[in-house]
Amino acid sequence: MTRRDTEVCWAIEDGPWQHQIRNKLADGEICFNDDDFEGALAYYREAFKLIPKPVQDHGESTQVIAAIADCLYAIGDAKKAATELVCAYINGGFEVFDGED
Repeated sequence: MTRRDTEVCWAIEDGPWQHQIRNKLADGEICFNDDDFEGALAYYREAFKLIPKPVQDHGESTQVIAAIADCLYAIGDAKKAATELVCAYINGGFEVFDGED
């Protein structure tokens, strides 16, 4: 499984909560790239909590959920990772997996 580029691209209006999410995702990517999957997972879960409800109305949820799934898979919890990937698919469609192995 490959990691997506650490550069996060948003095609939506940027507000304070989006900025906070980007920071959490960036910190998580640093941890992930250093093989600190538990640390990355903690950042990604913090990012998810910042998404306004209902989360499925916000594109950020798809990226955060996919990042959580990557961490769970790297930790060795394939079952939970699969559940998160289904959530990412439901929120963002198949294009969330573009560029992934």
